[in-house]
Amino acid sequence: MGRGSVAGELWDLGAFPGAVKPKRAGARVIGEVYRLRHAARALKKLDEYEGIRPQAPARSLYSREITEVIMEDGARLLAWIYWLNRVPPRLRRIESGDYLKR
Repeated sequence: MGRGSVAGELWDLGAFPGAVKPKRAGARVIGEVYRLRHAARALKKLDEYEGIRPQAPARSLYSREITEVIMEDGARLLAWIYWLNRVPPRLRRIESGDYLKR
């Protein structure tokens, strides 16, 4: 669908990023928004890929929630996001909020 942003902070986990809910006003995470043709099936596969453990959510690296996204054209919509459950110590915050520009 395009690029959008959510209120949050982005952390560099090395090979991949992790977004956390914002602790400071104005912090944004920038990313891509996709429309899923078969959402239930796709989300099940994505949950497996991201290591979501429904039976033990506190032990999962991420949790999946619906959040508001602001698209580049200003449109607002609701979409799923994978939030990092906890920020491991000694990680670097990506100030721009854009993993591609880290």
